[in-house]
Amino acid sequence: VLGMTLGQITDSLREQHKIKPDAKGAVVTAIDPDSPAAEKRIEVGDVITEAGEAQVSGPGDVEKRVKELRAEGRNTILLLLLKSSRNGDPHFLALSLK
Repeated sequence: VLGMTLGQITDSLREQHKIKPDAKGAVVTAIDPDSPAAEKRIEVGDVITEAGEAQVSGPGDVEKRVKELRAEGRNTILLLLLKSSRNGDPHFLALSLK
């Protein structure tokens, strides 16, 4: 999705990427280096907790929201990420849907 491979948060991924115990969402497990996600410095281990102002409980929620916003003719999606490189601090960014 948008140059990212997303996964469900597991205990193994939580430990590997130091994801906080209470974090919920979809974890980034891979990034296409030529994608908008890479340009915006989304990293493996980041957790998407909101997509397009909707709560995310897993990878399917992000895919669903992307499809909805594209159907509405939107050009960007606002993501709320818990950045792995910043100890899980929240970070908003807009990502192109094109």
